[in-house]
Amino acid sequence: MGCAERAELEGSTFVATKRRIRDRWNRTLVRRIAKTHNHSLKVKGRVRARGTRGKDWFSECRTQLTRKKSRTQSLWNLHLSGDWHPASETAPPRPRSHLMRCMLVSNLALDQRFYNGTQGRALHWHPEKVQARKAISATHPELLVRFAKESSLGKPEMVPDVDHMDITVRQETLVTVAGQPVLLQIPLVPSYALTIHKTQALSIRHIVFGCLEGVFAFGQCYVLVSRVTDPQLLHFVGLPPMDLLSDIYAAWKAAGFDPVECLRRCALVTNDFVYHPRAPDLRDRFKPRFVKEWTVPIVARELHEMLNPQPRAAAVMHRLLDWIECADVASQRGEAKPAFRTDKGEPIFPQDGEVWWYPWSLVGAAWPSPWPPPGRPCPACGAP
Repeated sequence: MGCAERAELEGSTFVATKRRIRDRWNRTLVRRIAKTHNHSLKVKGRVRARGTRGKDWFSECRTQLTRKKSRTQSLWNLHLSGDWHPASETAPPRPRSHLMRCMLVSNLALDQRFYNGTQGRALHWHPEKVQARKAISATHPELLVRFAKESSLGKPEMVPDVDHMDITVRQETLVTVAGQPVLLQIPLVPSYALTIHKTQALSIRHIVFGCLEGVFAFGQCYVLVSRVTDPQLLHFVGLPPMDLLSDIYAAWKAAGFDPVECLRRCALVTNDFVYHPRAPDLRDRFKPRFVKEWTVPIVARELHEMLNPQPRAAAVMHRLLDWIECADVASQRGEAKPAFRTDKGEPIFPQDGEVWWYPWSLVGAAWPSPWPPPGRPCPACGAP
């Protein structure tokens, strides 16, 4: 059930720690929808130099280099698939049709709640058809997608610009790339899978497939668990914590499952690890895939590392919250604000350039302070 090839299109949401894992899950489900439903369209983003007004489009090679160095919420290759609902303003959707689940990644109309993070459905798009196995360019003059809010689907009639909106191509400046070029793409992404960051302030009332592989920030596990309204709806998928692997293996075997097949499917959720079933030790059966472009190493973590991937950052935040609470009590009593130090007189934030905001996979519990040690390169950026 935890694999994208077996997940249901409705009634479940996959929640991951990183966008790379989210996009992989979404791509698998969208491809499945394209094989079984009526319509499919691929939109390829285009990049141009800043200030050229569409006269200097990047070549394919230059676009690929820009893609590696940029961070953008829009997808470089957007795949739309599913059934159509052309009579959306006067009739409800057909019972067995599937409208693609998607999410806005740009603020379009804040007064009508069409903003970054709004979830809904793609009712239909234009152009309807293109050449088989070809992607349409984002510069197409008639390209648009009709997006409807999830809360408006049950209405007998939907009002334009209130319940649904026609979305066209938007410009996004790639600030992390030299020259700050501009990306043109539809500001939509599939929402069968979400990142933990995007689930904040949501109340998910159906099944949540939570994946803790690659957890890197303090509080991510809490946000994931707190979004679920019923504990029975939270299903953890992916590679289990290494210190619980033997217990989970025994539980699968006692429940009548094939534990070897279960472990193999665990590795397929994110595809970050390669499973070797013949290794005698369970820990040795999972080896990380080597990807040259990734500077952050892939580590199979234990449970305490997943719950608190930034121990030094957590300690600093707890000291800061304790001081805020003391300052709040003092203001209520009319007393002077306490000194910005702990009860023992120690500074709240580390001094002398100590780095405290990196996760377990980069810092390591045994590394001395300051970090990194003298003569050892920084694993995050490679600087000496």
